[in-house]
Amino acid sequence: MIVPALLQEASPVKDGDSKIRYTFPMANFNAHVAGLRALKNDLWQLDSTWDLGGYTVGEFKRFWLTLLSRSMLHSLICFHSGAEGGALNSLVTYMTRRRWVNELGRLSGLPTSAVGSIIDDLIFDISLQAPGTGKKPPNVTCQPFFPLRDDLLAVSNHLVMLSNPERNVWDLVAIRKPGIHSRLRNKKEKLQQEGLVPRLKDYGLAVSPGKEHPDGNIDLLVIDRTDNFALNIELKWLTAPDGIKEVAYTGAQLQRGIDQARTVRKWLETTPPELSQLTGLSTDELDKIEFQSMVVSRNTTGGGRVFDPEIPVVNERLVDWVLGDPLHRSLRTLWIVGKELRYLPKRGKHFRESDIPIDYEGFRFLMINAGMEWTGPYDPAVDIDLEGIEEVLN
Repeated sequence: MIVPALLQEASPVKDGDSKIRYTFPMANFNAHVAGLRALKNDLWQLDSTWDLGGYTVGEFKRFWLTLLSRSMLHSLICFHSGAEGGALNSLVTYMTRRRWVNELGRLSGLPTSAVGSIIDDLIFDISLQAPGTGKKPPNVTCQPFFPLRDDLLAVSNHLVMLSNPERNVWDLVAIRKPGIHSRLRNKKEKLQQEGLVPRLKDYGLAVSPGKEHPDGNIDLLVIDRTDNFALNIELKWLTAPDGIKEVAYTGAQLQRGIDQARTVRKWLETTPPELSQLTGLSTDELDKIEFQSMVVSRNTTGGGRVFDPEIPVVNERLVDWVLGDPLHRSLRTLWIVGKELRYLPKRGKHFRESDIPIDYEGFRFLMINAGMEWTGPYDPAVDIDLEGIEEVLN
């Protein structure tokens, strides 16, 4: 257990009314950072070399793992210290900006210039929450440093622990540094293409690069020559939503992708001369191809709010499952699986609905079928429904 070893190293002692002081637990801290790095590494998707304005994505990640570990260990020490109220009066840590920069720089090994730039971006700015600015206000977890007086900054440990750091810093850069955000957004799309195109080619498909035309942009045109079937793929890389407003925003962005994909499909169906130049195929060869469209999202499909019967929204994982391991099926099969939602978990096999009890002031309220419990593992090799697809193809 981490708590006994943590308390032994920190040796907290009472220091007034619901307050404590302790020795910083360096050994536990280093082990905690290493554990968090291994646990959360897959959650970071942006290129670590990208410059966010005074610091890189990689430096921000290193800073955040340091701050998160410090916040988690400090909260554990306070709660288990034995002090009255869980050392409530020590729970919120406050120091001058200079001390924060020096301490987090020392713990993270980052240059103090980068640490200072990061902290400045993470200081709560009430003006960003003001209505009528025309900008989306940042989530409160984006800025967990709160200015007090005389250069003092307080950190909310719980805001740090609740935060989605990569999403938050992306939103902050969009609000505070729109020029940098615009440049990185283009890099983000290119990074997604560079990751997806080689895999599609490995699956035996012809891939044409993006192209601009009067009716919209083609992100990727993927052709299965053996089946005379092509997919115009509209790429989306959105941050996974954490709140209701963000769910609506994500849905709207994916719907824009659907609308764009529909427009491009109509253009492709006219087999314009530019299409031969793009694909290297003759007009006769293009006339034999069926063109459809799909939105491929890096990490979120928008849920039930985003649906079109002809233009599916899928994530990259489903693309790899169907075209590669474990199914090794055709491009057309991917389109059918996506538009008919054949990949969804099934009630009774993978999950069941459950009631949620809520106790309040001696009363118990029961929310019928408001919860969901997983009842079995999901295996794409058997749980993606391919029944009848071959007949559809024939």
